[in-house]
Amino acid sequence: MASPTWPRLAYSAALYALSPLIGWRIWREQVPTYSRLQRLGIRLEPLPEAPRIWLHCASVGEVRAARPLIEGLLASYPAHSLLITTMTATGAQQSHSIINEQAAADQARLSHRFLPLDFPGAAKRFLRSVQPELAILFETELWPNLIHACRQQGSARGDREWALIAPCL
Repeated sequence: MASPTWPRLAYSAALYALSPLIGWRIWREQVPTYSRLQRLGIRLEPLPEAPRIWLHCASVGEVRAARPLIEGLLASYPAHSLLITTMTATGAQQSHSIINEQAAADQARLSHRFLPLDFPGAAKRFLRSVQPELAILFETELWPNLIHACRQQGSARGDREWALIAPCL
């Protein structure tokens, strides 16, 4: 059943109205090795050429909680690359710590990016660049435009993915 579009459009309008404050936050929380434009789904670095599993962990706690899943996915899906996205600089640091603790072959399969803000265009650009076979969002962080873009692309699925993930837990 298709969800009504007006709540997502109202959410997007509010997001655009708040964009000056959001822009200030992006400017304030700059990580030197990342372009601020990454938060808008622009200037995204290339990823390893492989089928991709994307894990979104908002911040440090989610990244730490995802560690066993990340290691399980690396072991269970050796042909896939894994992309970890976060919203915070501390989450990015924790992601890099986990990546650096893996074996060299697994490090080459792991990447981190900041998740773009939930503007409709940014979500679409991000997904076009990432092209995940599977998207896993940790916690209950909901991004209506991102989830809508995933559905349009075909990355948002249901029970079948739990069957893929269950052996890794």
